[in-house]
Amino acid sequence: MLKEMKPGRKYFIINIDEPYAAEIFEILKRGQMAKGEWSEGDISFEEWQELTFRELNEGGN
Repeated sequence: MLKEMKPGRKYFIINIDEPYAAEIFEILKRGQMAKGEWSEGDISFEEWQELTFRELNEGGN
C-alpha cells in the first residue's frame, strides 16, 4: 500500500532492500490490521512488493 505523506506528520522511512525490511513490514502490517486499516489482507512481504510496485516495474523504472 502506498500512502500519501501528510503535512505536519513525522515519518520513519526505510529502504525495502535492507535485510530487516521484511520484519518491519510484518510489524507494520500487524499494527495496521489491528486498526482495520490494512486493505491487502494477510499477504507476505514479497506479495506486498509485487502489488505495490507492479506499475513501476512494468513501466521499466
